[in-house]
Amino acid sequence: MGVVGGVHQEGLDIEPRAHLYLVHAQSPATWFPVRNMTVLLCTGVEPLGLVSSVRRVVARADPNLPVYEVTTMEHHVASSTATERFSMFLQLVFASAALTLAVIGIYGVLSYSVAQRTQEIGIRMALGAEQSTILKLVVGQGMVLVFVSIALGVIGALATAQVLASLLYGLSPRDLVTYVAVTSVLTVVAAFACYLPARRASTVSPQTALRYD
Repeated sequence: MGVVGGVHQEGLDIEPRAHLYLVHAQSPATWFPVRNMTVLLCTGVEPLGLVSSVRRVVARADPNLPVYEVTTMEHHVASSTATERFSMFLQLVFASAALTLAVIGIYGVLSYSVAQRTQEIGIRMALGAEQSTILKLVVGQGMVLVFVSIALGVIGALATAQVLASLLYGLSPRDLVTYVAVTSVLTVVAAFACYLPARRASTVSPQTALRYD
């Protein structure tokens, strides 16, 4: 007699429940009639290479016992989660497309907004502003807007993340690494979207910038 750890009998998405294990030879057939039996073998070699040996051992014990549905634990787990993995693959594709569109959109909008300030930048430079000051001003103002947008996006994602909880195994829907990675990508893209046009505009002579339309 003893106590063993929990086992996901019904699926990975269902919490283990209490189970009672009985010795087959000591279990009255009227209590738990056995219609089939699953044998689990732990081995340090290639599992499928032992199929023939297992069949011979079972045949020596009882020639009338069939051995069927032989598979590895990895394949069994993969088969049981095929639907969930396909759903997650589709979500990964759509999430990647959404991230790509977000990157393109952020870069385009910020680049355009900075380019529209070329005349303002020229006036500031004509009044004596240095290039480093212009860059700090433009990038700083752009990043304030970006940080506010990212904060609102993170709040919205945290509020709706529980919808994905049923599709995740061993991973929290509020995974810190994922949030940090996505926000870092968007922040870096936004910084470049502000810096590159501002640097380009600050290298233009004040006379040319003042004529910019």
